[in-house]
Amino acid sequence: MIDVTITKDHLILSGHARAGPYGQDIVCAAVSALVQTLEQAIRELTDDVIDCEIGPGYFNLITKHLSSASWLLVDAFLLGIFQIAKSYPGNVCIVREDTPKP
Repeated sequence: MIDVTITKDHLILSGHARAGPYGQDIVCAAVSALVQTLEQAIRELTDDVIDCEIGPGYFNLITKHLSSASWLLVDAFLLGIFQIAKSYPGNVCIVREDTPKP
């Protein structure tokens, strides 16, 4: 299960979808693509210097100092991750601890 935790100061993803064999897991591939695109988009399309940690089965983005441009990218990421969670509820769980807005 991939757990997506949204707080006022963090966007954290952890775990593995386990929706298919390693290298063939479409849920994991979709989430990984969204995460990598979010990180790169913030770095390339905004002036923000982001604090994030990314590794196998883990992503933590500190959100408390993001610009409105970066928040737009985070919101687009959330649209995608919510759709994946809706389609694969046994593989992706969303937890909102509070509403993240600047």
